[in-house]
Amino acid sequence: MHKVSDVGKLQTQGLGTALKILFSERQIQDMPERGPSPTFHLTRQEIVALFNAFGRISTSVKELETFRNLLQTLQ
Repeated sequence: MHKVSDVGKLQTQGLGTALKILFSERQIQDMPERGPSPTFHLTRQEIVALFNAFGRISTSVKELETFRNLLQTLQ
């Protein structure tokens, strides 16, 4: 079981990784086709955090849709 602070830390790191990718456009474009890039890389932890954040956000969007549908049936 994860502590709440660990989950929040992972989500924050996932969003930070998304921003890192977003603001590294030039470095990503200049990456060689083969081999590691000397200017841009993601750690394993960043990749895991990014996928975890995507999962959490998509779950939240789905729950929001469910809630909206429930409200519409009540009106």
